[in-house]
Amino acid sequence: MSRAVALHSAGRGEEAMRVVKENLVRHPGDRDTLLALVSFSRDAGDVAAALGYAEQLARVAPGEPGLAGLIENLRRVSRLLPSASSLPSTLPNFLVSCIARTSLILA
Repeated sequence: MSRAVALHSAGRGEEAMRVVKENLVRHPGDRDTLLALVSFSRDAGDVAAALGYAEQLARVAPGEPGLAGLIENLRRVSRLLPSASSLPSTLPNFLVSCIARTSLILA
C-alpha cells in the first residue's frame, strides 16, 4: 500500500490505482485498500467508482467513522454531475474533491 500512496503522491494516479486494485484482488475485504480506492477514485473525479468502493467498505467496516456522510455526499455529487456536462472538464473533478472531502478525509 505504501507504494500506491507514493505513486499517487507523485502524480502517478493511474499506476497507483493499478497497484491498489491488484491488492484488492489479493485482499478483498482490506479496509486500507478500500479507503485508498475511495480516495484515489474521488481524487480522479470518478464518483461512481468512489461510491462503489465506499459502499463496499461500509459492508466490510460498518462502523467506519464518517463513512455514512461520505457515501451521502458522493451520492449527492453523482446526482449533480450529469447536469454539469457543459462545464469545463476540470470543474466536475474539482467539485467532487471539494464536496466529498467534507465528510471524511482519507489518508
